Amino acid sequence: MKTDKNTFSPLYSVTCHEVLELAHNNESVEDRVAAIKLLSTLALRFGRDMCEHIISSEMMAMADDPEQNVRKAAIQNFLKVCEAVSNEFFIKKLLPVYQKYL
Repeated sequence: MKTDKNTFSPLYSVTCHEVLELAHNNESVEDRVAAIKLLSTLALRFGRDMCEHIISSEMMAMADDPEQNVRKAAIQNFLKVCEAVSNEFFIKKLLPVYQKYL
């Protein structure tokens, strides 16, 4: 079920911050893959605003990661994030990234 939160909940902001620390750990492929899985699983709970402003940017960046396992995980989990954003955002921002890897 898609949530439509207009502001970032403090709980989700803290959770997102912790997951983003994993996503930005350039020393660990496993941490980045775990972050992808967590972000995609929590995307609907984070809400549209957070997904469009933060989560989708992270997923797009990880789709271009130098490590193949990270890129693969990002693309495999991309659609879950796409469900949490508006159709307009999906078409303009996320669809071109996803199509690049088809």
